[in-house]
Amino acid sequence: MNQKERNSKDSEKSNNPFKKSPSMRDEKSESYKKEYSLVESDFPTLAPEPLKKKESKIESITFVEKVKTVNKPDSEAEADKRNIIKPGWVSLHQDPQTRRIVWTYGAETSKDFAKEKEYDPVSVLNALVETHKKQIAYYDMLWGEGAYEQHYRSPYHDYEYFERLDELEEEMDEK
Repeated sequence: MNQKERNSKDSEKSNNPFKKSPSMRDEKSESYKKEYSLVESDFPTLAPEPLKKKESKIESITFVEKVKTVNKPDSEAEADKRNIIKPGWVSLHQDPQTRRIVWTYGAETSKDFAKEKEYDPVSVLNALVETHKKQIAYYDMLWGEGAYEQHYRSPYHDYEYFERLDELEEEMDEK
């Protein structure tokens, strides 16, 4: 930057009225000051005027008096609520005097769970096999014969491998 450019920038800075102290400013800039008059009627109200409170005669009650007037349920009504228990259910509650847990049983159910039929594991497995065969037949009925094997069987798995092993084992036993 040469000397002329520096001088021109310095002169620009000195012409800036905001950079000068108030005593150095021109009287021209002082004439642009605007005087404001602040009158209350120029401003809107921000909130409505409060309503006049009506004098009401409310009896003041202390907290202790409020607590004393609480309706406490009768022990009979409380007992009736506890006696309504569905059949097969158990109600657990704490006795207020002894602080012990009280077990109250509902009526016995007509179903006896101890006498339920015990399933033989072989019959369960056979039922699962039958259900699977029905599902395969239903799938083939919907999508065509052989669709289940085509969709769900892997082309890379040899499903007859164990059958061939059984045949080889039978042949070995015969020899």
